[in-house]
Amino acid sequence: GYMKSVHQRQVLENQQQPVEVETGPKGPPLAHVLIDEPTLDKGSTIVGGLVTNISERELSNLSIALELHRRKDGRPEQKLVPVVPSNLQPKEEGSYSLKLSSSDYGSIKFLGVRVNAESEAIAFTSGPGKKRALERIEPKVIVVKRPGKPGEFINTPDNPTKVP
Repeated sequence: GYMKSVHQRQVLENQQQPVEVETGPKGPPLAHVLIDEPTLDKGSTIVGGLVTNISERELSNLSIALELHRRKDGRPEQKLVPVVPSNLQPKEEGSYSLKLSSSDYGSIKFLGVRVNAESEAIAFTSGPGKKRALERIEPKVIVVKRPGKPGEFINTPDNPTKVP
């Protein structure tokens, strides 16, 4: 009876999910973000894309917020990637790029767009950017030296050898 009541209490605690209140920015979008597919380059991952100011006002000190998950322990780490140029006039476009070690981070999540020195979040729209280029696999030629003389049988009753 005691174990049953403990189990029921644990099940009830696990069923009650905390209510998450969305604190994201409200209102019309001020920026449109294109997120390129990450590319691999000699042990590094390059994440980037384009940001377009779709509002009627200037956006200053723009940066992109990313959440990176470590491969070792799975803990998330947040990074702000600056947009170049950092100030965008209406209908102007800027780019962002971040180079990471492929062995350190396993996944990347786009969190949002930040403006001003206070890193204030703004409303945005997003879409897919450039596709990753197809990776080429270089053909390798493997030369295996055969034992014995050219034209001679490798394994004969007179010359027995182990065949792999």
